[in-house]
Amino acid sequence: MKIILSSLFLLLSACAVAQNNRGNVYNKDLRVMIGNWSGYVIYMDPALNDAQINLKTKLTVTDLGDSLGFKFVYEYPDGKITTDSTTVCIYEGIDTLTYDQRSYKITSTGRKGPSLVVEGEAQQFFGDRFADIRRTIIFSPRTISITKDRRFMENEYYANQYRSTLNRVN
Repeated sequence: MKIILSSLFLLLSACAVAQNNRGNVYNKDLRVMIGNWSGYVIYMDPALNDAQINLKTKLTVTDLGDSLGFKFVYEYPDGKITTDSTTVCIYEGIDTLTYDQRSYKITSTGRKGPSLVVEGEAQQFFGDRFADIRRTIIFSPRTISITKDRRFMENEYYANQYRSTLNRVN
């Protein structure tokens, strides 16, 4: 009986510790992204029935004090160039990631070697439908990966809407 109770206690203790997966990545850790980046963005365009669009991309990340400024320059396959700007910040006291003027509840953070991972979720309207949105940023001194996944209420799994892979430009 003691063995069973001891095993149960250890299992419950491990579960309690595993629930707190926050606290490993802070706003100051984002500073590694400051600089110039280039790579590709692949996104599903809802205006084109979720057709996949590949864009050549340049990103400039600047320090704004309490957040980072992201300035994207996208080059479409037809040569058209557009720009987009946003800010990124982790609010440590309330476990919130802001990206693209939206707030995401941080659900997971971690470190994988030199890479840092931040994952956040929010519920938002996507077109005329309500959806769960998951934003993941994986960054290291040499690469940045940003994804945006969506899941409509009637779906079990997330579908990728946007992903970018960018490498530091020296």
